[in-house]
Amino acid sequence: MRYFGMLLTLLFSLSASAGEYVLALSWQPRFCATHTDKPECPATAARHPLTLHGLWPQQNEYCQIPAETIANDRQHRWEALPQPATQTDTQAQLAQVMPGVQSYLDRHEWARHGSCAGTDADTYFRQAIRLTEQVQQSRLATLLRQQQGQAIPLQSLQNAARELNSQRNSVEFLCEQQQLTEIRLQLQAGQVQQLRLDMGNPRPSRPAPRKALCRSGLVQLAPVQ
Repeated sequence: MRYFGMLLTLLFSLSASAGEYVLALSWQPRFCATHTDKPECPATAARHPLTLHGLWPQQNEYCQIPAETIANDRQHRWEALPQPATQTDTQAQLAQVMPGVQSYLDRHEWARHGSCAGTDADTYFRQAIRLTEQVQQSRLATLLRQQQGQAIPLQSLQNAARELNSQRNSVEFLCEQQQLTEIRLQLQAGQVQQLRLDMGNPRPSRPAPRKALCRSGLVQLAPVQ
């Protein structure tokens, strides 16, 4: 439970109108196996095979984001999106846990999700970095690295994730053809007094296409290549 406590401590410093977040982490070897043209691939370029996809407030998206930016984002023209206002050291740390910055993933994540977190971009990404690093140090992450390239019972992953599980957060494993693609942690944010940006007129978040949860049985872990 030690890592769960640290995760909640970090989330307490995020304030948003929504009290619920999802931390999405990609299994980078599988991503690169199916996206070989991406500049952040091969997966060996990543410091850790479990990488940051995003930190998502659950009630709204595109808070105070211009219509042109939203259109570019939804058409996957991420190179046309504005660069989030982050410090140089934050950018360097983010590149370590989110290789997708090479494909402008950080711009997409800030426009669609981070803009609704109630903080500035630098604070938002620093929190996402620290949360990712905590999960990368967990027993679950150790098991994933040890078993990469093999099939492992879903129950073993769920057991290893118990330190990240409680009544206030839960862990989901997502698969494609029973290949692990992503891990999602549902987290509750504490309410604190801190800088809150003007939320303007946020758009209600659209339900994301439901990716298949890993079925019971064996889950294949793509190896780092």
